[in-house]
Amino acid sequence: MNPIALRLSAMSLELEGCGMPEIVEAFQIAEREILRLEERPRVTEEMVTRFLGWKLPQDFSPDGGVTFKPINHPACWPIGTNLLTAIQARTMLEHVLANTTGM
Repeated sequence: MNPIALRLSAMSLELEGCGMPEIVEAFQIAEREILRLEERPRVTEEMVTRFLGWKLPQDFSPDGGVTFKPINHPACWPIGTNLLTAIQARTMLEHVLANTTGM
């Protein structure tokens, strides 16, 4: 268990009998949030690289006025890097892996 979460748990137990339920509840909420964040998968450089290197399917259809006219050569088919930068891909993957319960 995360040392910060352990300390929050211990502090909330110490304060339970002190007549400060709001503070105890705040510690418990913080502890749960730390544990929830630790459970969430982390975006790795490998994930970003694999996403950016993924060969787009034959039926992909860009939007926003973007056009793609394929040439008759298999090596010239676009990959993910034609759509997003590494920073944008990381942001997108973080969004995909984020907890959506608050939405």
